[in-house]
Amino acid sequence: MSEAWNGLPENPERDGWHWIIFGGVMQAPWLWSSSSQVWAHDSGPWKPEDVYPGFIYLGPCLPPAEVAALRAEVARMRDGIGKALDEIADAGPKALKYAEQELRAALASEPRA
Repeated sequence: MSEAWNGLPENPERDGWHWIIFGGVMQAPWLWSSSSQVWAHDSGPWKPEDVYPGFIYLGPCLPPAEVAALRAEVARMRDGIGKALDEIADAGPKALKYAEQELRAALASEPRA
C-alpha cells in the first residue's frame, strides 16, 4: 500500500482482527470494533483519525479454517506440479506438451478456499 492509510479497516462494518504495521517494523493483529468504530489495542482504544501516518494496514487476519483450506490447496498444487514434472521426465516431448497445458490451467484457475 503506497498511499497513506485512513485508519479504517477493510469492511469497517464488521468486527474482526487485522494486521497492522506500526513503528515501522512491528507487525501485530489489532481488533476492530464496528459498533464503536475504534481499534482495540493493549495501549487502549484508537480512533481511525488517531492512527499515525506511519501505520500500515496489511489486511484482515484469516481465520484458522481459511488458513487450513489455503494450505490444502497449496499442497494439491505442489502435488500436481510434481506429477507433471514426473511425466515430463518419463515420457519426453509428448508429456511436456500435456504438462504445459495442465500447469497453465492450474495457474489460470482461481484458488479454492
